[in-house]
Amino acid sequence: MVIGSKQKVCWDKQLTHRLNETVLENVTCHKVLGVIIDNNFNWHKHIDYVCKALNNKISLLKHILYYLTNEMKLLFYNAYLLPIFDNCCTIWGKTNKRYINKILIIQKRAAKLILNKPTRTPTDGLFKQLRWLTFTDRCKYHTALLVYKTLNYMAPSYMSDIITVSTNNSYSLRSALRNDLVLKHKPKTRYIKDSFNYYTVWQYGMKFQLKSELQRI
Repeated sequence: MVIGSKQKVCWDKQLTHRLNETVLENVTCHKVLGVIIDNNFNWHKHIDYVCKALNNKISLLKHILYYLTNEMKLLFYNAYLLPIFDNCCTIWGKTNKRYINKILIIQKRAAKLILNKPTRTPTDGLFKQLRWLTFTDRCKYHTALLVYKTLNYMAPSYMSDIITVSTNNSYSLRSALRNDLVLKHKPKTRYIKDSFNYYTVWQYGMKFQLKSELQRI
């Protein structure tokens, strides 16, 4: 699989590689540990796959809904839907908002189904009643959790190469005193801006600004 932007990936010039005299097939996407990686890194195919899996589980829930108590419905959601939402969402959950909204719509459907509410019912109150985070907030939560584990040496060692803390032995910079996360390379493309390390730096900075505002108030 040749990975790059649509403009740079040219399938008229396919690569030819052999492994033990077997010619490797050229593909535009491939599933790795349950995540579909495509040659443009836009995650659209994986999100379509996630939506299909979620819709299948919700369809099953609708068929057995009559026989379940409220506690059983929540148990079904936690056991069968949440793992699909959460699987590697720190990587693919920050892509195009239009595509992410497809997953949020399915989550809202699940909330209305579990609470037996009409289709047009606003979901903000339902999420509070169920104590659910929206899919977007779950991505932020799992990202923050992974950053915490990395900074406290509870994650694989290679994560320390991705997440870098600001340090300066010559000057007492505010970023170093606050242990801000920093980027090793300035983002110039959408691929870097959608990457995990760029997202963590942005989130960390936003949280610090919010904390400062709350302290000032």
